[in-house]
Amino acid sequence: MKAPTPTLSLADLAKRKDTLPPALAEALGAMLGAPGDVAMLSLRELGRRLDLSHSALSRLPRALDLANYNELQAIFRSGMRFEGSPLAARSKPRKAAQAAAPDTMDVHRELDAARSALSGAVPARLVAAARLVLKARRIWLLGRRSSFGLAYSAWHVLAALRPEVHLLEMAGGTGIDLLVDAGPQDVLLAIGTNRTASETVRLATAATARGAQLIAIVDHAGSPLTRNAAISFVAPGIREAALPGFLGAAAVLQGLLEETLRLRGPVEGRRLAAMDRLLVESGDVIETGRKRD
Repeated sequence: MKAPTPTLSLADLAKRKDTLPPALAEALGAMLGAPGDVAMLSLRELGRRLDLSHSALSRLPRALDLANYNELQAIFRSGMRFEGSPLAARSKPRKAAQAAAPDTMDVHRELDAARSALSGAVPARLVAAARLVLKARRIWLLGRRSSFGLAYSAWHVLAALRPEVHLLEMAGGTGIDLLVDAGPQDVLLAIGTNRTASETVRLATAATARGAQLIAIVDHAGSPLTRNAAISFVAPGIREAALPGFLGAAAVLQGLLEETLRLRGPVEGRRLAAMDRLLVESGDVIETGRKRD
Protein backbone atom coordinates (compact mmCIF):
# COMPACT_ATOMS: atom_id res chain seq x y z
CA MET A 1 0.00 0.00 0.00
CA LYS A 2 1.44 3.33 -1.05
CA ALA A 3 2.02 5.81 1.77
CA PRO A 4 -0.05 9.01 1.58
CA THR A 5 1.74 12.12 0.29
CA PRO A 6 1.98 14.72 3.10
CA THR A 7 0.28 18.07 2.48
CA LEU A 8 1.61 19.65 5.68
CA SER A 9 5.06 19.88 7.28
CA LEU A 10 6.11 19.49 10.91
CA ALA A 11 6.44 23.27 11.06
CA ASP A 12 2.82 23.59 9.88
CA LEU A 13 1.70 21.25 12.65
CA ALA A 14 3.58 23.27 15.26
CA LYS A 15 1.77 26.41 14.10
CA ARG A 16 -1.61 24.66 14.28
CA LYS A 17 -1.08 23.38 17.82
CA ASP A 18 -2.31 26.53 19.58
CA THR A 19 -5.55 26.47 17.60
CA LEU A 20 -6.58 23.05 18.92
CA PRO A 21 -8.62 22.16 22.02
CA PRO A 22 -6.39 21.62 25.11
CA ALA A 23 -6.44 17.81 25.03
CA LEU A 24 -5.59 17.68 21.32
CA ALA A 25 -2.95 20.42 21.66
CA GLU A 26 -1.31 18.41 24.43
CA ALA A 27 -1.32 15.28 22.28
CA LEU A 28 0.16 17.08 19.27
CA GLY A 29 2.82 18.73 21.46
CA ALA A 30 3.89 15.34 22.80
CA MET A 31 4.05 13.96 19.27
CA LEU A 32 6.16 16.86 18.02
CA GLY A 33 8.52 16.15 20.89
CA ALA A 34 8.94 12.53 19.80
CA PRO A 35 8.83 12.56 15.97
CA GLY A 36 10.68 9.28 15.65
CA ASP A 37 8.10 7.44 17.75
CA VAL A 38 5.22 8.87 15.70
CA ALA A 39 6.90 7.85 12.45
CA MET A 40 7.45 4.26 13.55
CA LEU A 41 4.66 3.26 15.95
CA SER A 42 1.02 2.38 15.45
CA LEU A 43 -1.64 4.57 17.03
CA ARG A 44 -2.09 2.22 19.99
CA GLU A 45 1.65 1.76 20.49
CA LEU A 46 2.16 5.53 20.37
CA GLY A 47 -0.54 6.07 22.96
CA ARG A 48 1.18 3.67 25.34
CA ARG A 49 4.64 5.12 24.67
CA LEU A 50 3.62 8.78 25.19
CA ASP A 51 0.86 8.10 27.74
CA LEU A 52 -1.79 9.68 25.51
CA SER A 53 -5.46 8.71 25.35
CA HIS A 54 -6.67 6.71 22.36
CA SER A 55 -9.56 9.16 22.03
CA ALA A 56 -7.29 12.19 21.66
CA LEU A 57 -5.06 10.45 19.13
CA SER A 58 -8.07 9.29 17.12
CA ARG A 59 -9.65 12.76 17.03
CA LEU A 60 -6.43 14.66 16.28
CA PRO A 61 -6.15 13.87 12.52
CA ARG A 62 -9.69 15.12 11.87
CA ALA A 63 -8.99 18.30 13.83
CA LEU A 64 -6.02 18.89 11.50
CA ASP A 65 -8.19 18.26 8.40
CA LEU A 66 -6.55 14.90 7.76
CA ALA A 67 -8.36 11.69 6.88
CA ASN A 68 -6.75 9.43 9.47
CA TYR A 69 -3.69 8.63 11.56
CA ASN A 70 -1.83 7.30 8.51
CA GLU A 71 -1.88 10.75 6.93
CA LEU A 72 -0.67 12.36 10.15
CA GLN A 73 2.07 9.76 10.47
CA ALA A 74 3.17 10.45 6.88
CA ILE A 75 3.90 14.07 7.81
CA PHE A 76 6.30 12.95 10.52
CA ARG A 77 7.88 10.34 8.27
CA SER A 78 8.50 12.86 5.51
CA GLY A 79 10.89 14.80 7.74
CA MET A 80 12.69 11.79 9.16
CA ARG A 81 15.83 10.30 7.64
CA PHE A 82 14.79 6.69 8.22
CA GLU A 83 11.59 6.87 6.17
CA GLY A 84 13.36 6.30 2.87
CA SER A 85 16.35 4.38 1.62
CA PRO A 86 19.95 5.15 2.60
CA LEU A 87 21.74 8.30 1.49
CA ALA A 88 23.33 6.69 -1.56
CA ALA A 89 19.95 5.48 -2.85
CA ARG A 90 18.54 8.98 -2.55
CA SER A 91 21.36 10.76 -4.35
CA LYS A 92 19.76 10.68 -7.83
CA PRO A 93 16.37 12.15 -6.84
CA ARG A 94 18.10 14.80 -4.73
CA LYS A 95 20.38 15.79 -7.61
CA ALA A 96 17.40 15.92 -9.97
CA ALA A 97 15.54 18.23 -7.60
CA GLN A 98 18.57 20.47 -7.25
CA ALA A 99 19.01 20.63 -11.02
CA ALA A 100 15.36 21.57 -11.49
CA ALA A 101 15.47 24.39 -8.91
CA PRO A 102 19.09 24.98 -7.81
CA ASP A 103 18.35 28.30 -6.10
CA THR A 104 14.98 27.56 -4.54
CA MET A 105 15.54 24.65 -2.14
CA ASP A 106 13.20 25.28 0.77
CA VAL A 107 15.90 25.39 3.41
CA HIS A 108 13.76 27.48 5.72
CA ARG A 109 11.07 24.80 5.73
CA GLU A 110 13.60 22.17 6.69
CA LEU A 111 15.06 24.35 9.44
CA ASP A 112 11.54 24.92 10.76
CA ALA A 113 11.12 21.15 10.93
CA ALA A 114 14.35 20.90 12.92
CA ARG A 115 13.24 23.62 15.31
CA SER A 116 9.96 21.79 15.83
CA ALA A 117 12.00 19.08 17.56
CA LEU A 118 12.20 21.49 20.50
CA SER A 119 8.41 21.68 20.90
CA GLY A 120 6.07 19.51 22.93
CA ALA A 121 7.61 17.49 25.74
CA VAL A 122 11.21 18.13 24.68
CA PRO A 123 11.81 21.28 26.82
CA ALA A 124 11.11 19.31 30.02
CA ARG A 125 13.65 16.68 28.95
CA LEU A 126 16.15 19.43 28.11
CA VAL A 127 15.83 20.74 31.67
CA ALA A 128 16.33 17.24 33.08
CA ALA A 129 19.37 16.67 30.84
CA ALA A 130 20.87 20.05 31.79
CA ARG A 131 20.52 19.22 35.46
CA LEU A 132 22.28 15.91 34.91
CA VAL A 133 25.11 17.75 33.15
CA LEU A 134 25.51 20.24 35.98
CA LYS A 135 25.45 17.80 38.89
CA ALA A 136 27.71 15.16 37.30
CA ARG A 137 31.20 14.58 38.65
CA ARG A 138 32.51 14.41 35.09
CA ILE A 139 31.10 14.90 31.62
CA TRP A 140 32.26 12.87 28.65
CA LEU A 141 31.45 14.09 25.10
CA LEU A 142 31.30 11.50 22.33
CA GLY A 143 30.64 11.78 18.62
CA ARG A 144 32.35 10.14 15.68
CA ARG A 145 32.55 10.95 11.99
CA SER A 146 29.89 13.54 11.04
CA SER A 147 28.81 13.88 14.69
CA PHE A 148 32.28 14.77 15.94
CA GLY A 149 31.83 18.48 15.22
CA LEU A 150 28.71 18.57 17.39
CA ALA A 151 30.47 16.78 20.25
CA TYR A 152 33.43 19.16 19.96
CA SER A 153 31.14 22.21 20.06
CA ALA A 154 29.43 20.89 23.20
CA TRP A 155 32.82 20.25 24.82
CA HIS A 156 33.98 23.78 23.97
CA VAL A 157 30.96 25.39 25.68
CA LEU A 158 30.68 23.05 28.68
CA ALA A 159 34.39 23.24 29.45
CA ALA A 160 33.92 26.99 29.94
CA LEU A 161 31.02 26.40 32.35
CA ARG A 162 32.41 23.74 34.66
CA PRO A 163 35.48 21.58 35.38
CA GLU A 164 35.93 17.92 34.45
CA VAL A 165 34.57 18.04 30.92
CA HIS A 166 36.33 15.60 28.59
CA LEU A 167 36.13 15.02 24.84
CA LEU A 168 36.61 11.39 23.85
CA GLU A 169 38.87 12.11 20.89
CA MET A 170 40.31 8.60 20.88
CA ALA A 171 43.66 9.65 19.48
CA GLY A 172 45.61 6.50 18.79
CA GLY A 173 42.53 4.39 19.51
CA THR A 174 42.73 4.98 23.26
CA GLY A 175 39.18 6.27 23.83
CA ILE A 176 38.17 3.28 25.93
CA ASP A 177 41.12 3.92 28.25
CA LEU A 178 39.64 7.24 29.36
CA LEU A 179 36.57 5.47 30.73
CA VAL A 180 38.52 3.19 33.06
CA ASP A 181 37.16 4.88 36.21
CA ALA A 182 33.80 6.05 34.88
CA GLY A 183 31.01 5.57 37.40
CA PRO A 184 27.45 6.42 38.46
CA GLN A 185 28.35 10.05 39.16
CA ASP A 186 29.46 10.63 35.58
CA VAL A 187 27.46 11.54 32.46
CA LEU A 188 28.21 10.64 28.85
CA LEU A 189 26.65 12.86 26.16
CA ALA A 190 26.74 10.81 22.96
CA ILE A 191 25.66 12.08 19.54
CA GLY A 192 24.97 9.75 16.64
CA THR A 193 23.47 10.98 13.36
CA ASN A 194 23.62 10.00 9.69
CA ARG A 195 24.28 6.34 10.58
CA THR A 196 25.75 6.09 14.08
CA ALA A 197 29.39 4.99 14.15
CA SER A 198 29.83 1.56 15.75
CA GLU A 199 32.63 2.97 17.92
CA THR A 200 30.16 5.47 19.42
CA VAL A 201 27.82 2.63 20.37
CA ARG A 202 30.70 0.55 21.76
CA LEU A 203 32.01 3.31 24.01
CA ALA A 204 28.53 4.31 25.16
CA THR A 205 27.85 0.69 26.11
CA ALA A 206 31.13 0.53 28.03
CA ALA A 207 30.33 3.74 29.91
CA THR A 208 26.81 2.68 30.91
CA ALA A 209 28.11 -0.73 31.95
CA ARG A 210 30.24 1.13 34.51
CA GLY A 211 27.20 3.02 35.75
CA ALA A 212 27.59 6.30 33.87
CA GLN A 213 24.33 7.96 32.82
CA LEU A 214 23.87 8.37 29.08
CA ILE A 215 22.27 11.33 27.31
CA ALA A 216 21.78 10.39 23.65
CA ILE A 217 21.03 12.70 20.71
CA VAL A 218 20.13 10.73 17.59
CA ASP A 219 18.14 11.12 14.36
CA HIS A 220 16.56 7.66 14.37
CA ALA A 221 14.17 6.27 16.99
CA GLY A 222 15.70 2.82 16.43
CA SER A 223 19.28 3.95 17.12
CA PRO A 224 21.13 1.57 19.45
CA LEU A 225 22.31 4.61 21.42
CA THR A 226 18.81 5.01 22.89
CA ARG A 227 18.72 1.53 24.48
CA ASN A 228 20.57 2.36 27.68
CA ALA A 229 20.03 6.12 27.68
CA ALA A 230 18.75 7.88 30.79
CA ILE A 231 17.48 10.63 28.47
CA SER A 232 17.29 10.48 24.68
CA PHE A 233 16.34 12.98 21.99
CA VAL A 234 15.29 11.96 18.47
CA ALA A 235 15.82 14.91 16.13
CA PRO A 236 14.17 15.07 12.70
CA GLY A 237 16.40 14.39 9.73
CA ILE A 238 16.85 16.96 6.97
CA ARG A 239 16.14 14.85 3.91
CA GLU A 240 17.65 17.27 1.38
CA ALA A 241 20.90 17.65 3.34
CA ALA A 242 24.14 15.83 2.60
CA LEU A 243 24.21 14.81 6.28
CA PRO A 244 20.61 13.94 7.27
CA GLY A 245 19.93 14.52 10.95
CA PHE A 246 22.87 16.87 11.53
CA LEU A 247 20.87 20.12 11.74
CA GLY A 248 18.13 18.54 13.83
CA ALA A 249 20.70 17.21 16.31
CA ALA A 250 22.38 20.62 16.35
CA ALA A 251 19.04 22.24 17.25
CA VAL A 252 18.56 19.85 20.16
CA LEU A 253 22.15 20.31 21.32
CA GLN A 254 21.76 24.09 21.17
CA GLY A 255 18.68 23.82 23.35
CA LEU A 256 20.53 21.68 25.87
CA LEU A 257 23.49 24.06 26.08
CA GLU A 258 21.22 27.10 26.44
CA GLU A 259 19.26 25.40 29.22
CA THR A 260 22.49 24.46 30.99
CA LEU A 261 23.67 28.06 30.80
CA ARG A 262 20.31 29.31 32.07
CA LEU A 263 20.47 27.04 35.11
CA ARG A 264 23.99 28.23 35.91
CA GLY A 265 22.75 31.81 36.02
CA PRO A 266 23.93 35.23 34.78
CA VAL A 267 27.42 34.96 36.31
CA GLU A 268 28.38 32.22 33.88
CA GLY A 269 26.88 34.19 30.99
CA ARG A 270 29.08 37.15 31.85
CA ARG A 271 32.09 34.86 32.12
CA LEU A 272 31.50 33.49 28.63
CA ALA A 273 31.07 37.02 27.28
CA ALA A 274 34.37 38.04 28.91
CA MET A 275 36.10 35.04 27.34
CA ASP A 276 34.68 36.01 23.96
CA ARG A 277 35.98 39.56 24.29
CA LEU A 278 39.40 38.25 25.30
CA LEU A 279 39.58 36.08 22.17
CA VAL A 280 38.77 39.05 19.94
CA GLU A 281 41.19 41.39 21.73
CA SER A 282 44.03 38.85 21.60
CA GLY A 283 43.68 38.44 17.84
CA ASP A 284 43.01 34.68 18.12
CA VAL A 285 39.74 35.20 16.25
CA ILE A 286 38.58 37.77 13.72
CA GLU A 287 35.26 39.55 14.21
CA THR A 288 33.09 38.85 11.15
CA GLY A 289 30.68 41.69 11.65
CA ARG A 290 27.98 39.83 13.55
CA LYS A 291 26.37 42.16 16.07
CA ARG A 292 26.45 40.95 19.66
CA ASP A 293 24.37 42.09 22.60
